Amino acid sequence: MTPSFPPEWEIVSIVDLAVGVGGRVWRARTAPGVSVVVKQISKQAGDDAVHAVAWLKWRQGRGAIRLLDASGDLQLLEDAGDETLGALLVRAGDLAA
Repeated sequence: MTPSFPPEWEIVSIVDLAVGVGGRVWRARTAPGVSVVVKQISKQAGDDAVHAVAWLKWRQGRGAIRLLDASGDLQLLEDAGDETLGALLVRAGDLAA
């Protein structure tokens, strides 16, 4: 089931990306046309989510995905594209990955 996203995120479309122990992830598009990722933290991972959000805020996109916003068990994240870190490592090396 898809959660209700905060209205200020202006989510207009979503596509499932993954479901796992940590939660569910969608690629989404906002009303202005920006591609983003939304993660809903699972109940199992919920206790650690506050620490993950704090770490992502602290990193501000340096060496990690950029956290754009968080609301309850939802995280709004930048979309890093389709290339996996493994593929980037092979193509461009460790520093780029």
